[in-house]
Amino acid sequence: MGDLGPCAVSFKGTSLGSNLSVSFTYAEDTADVKTAATGTTPIDKIYTGSSCGAVVQMTQSTLEQLEAVFPNASIASGTSELMVSTGVGDAMVAEKSGKLVITRVKNGAASTDAAQTITIFVAAPQPNINWTFDDSSQRVAEVTFVGFPAQEDGDSPDTYSAGDLWAIGYGA
Repeated sequence: MGDLGPCAVSFKGTSLGSNLSVSFTYAEDTADVKTAATGTTPIDKIYTGSSCGAVVQMTQSTLEQLEAVFPNASIASGTSELMVSTGVGDAMVAEKSGKLVITRVKNGAASTDAAQTITIFVAAPQPNINWTFDDSSQRVAEVTFVGFPAQEDGDSPDTYSAGDLWAIGYGA
């Protein structure tokens, strides 16, 4: 993936355009195994789950890009108005999720090497907008994407399986 440099991000096939930074996280969760003989000292650990996600700081965003990451937004027909409604009661996985693809940019272009790509198969966006209007602040739309395990096997030509969370080199 390289040590430094920008990346290109897409969600549900929509390019998210310019970004200030992107942070991908992955963590394994564990639980201690204890016995009466060792008291509070664990004798082992058991994996209990894992999680992944990404925080994308979008800049210079278009209405189409914002519509893609705002779970309850739509561009009003025949206008340039992004209408955002409440999503109370909506299920993130069933109704709002999609594939998130993060690709390393090298020499000004997104890499075509699959080993330079991180794919979260089922990601749901949680936007957090705090725009400041002044003479020195850049307006950033920060979106946290929460990864969930795939519920079903991917459709051809997808090769992921139910339970898969993310991959490097997917689609190689």
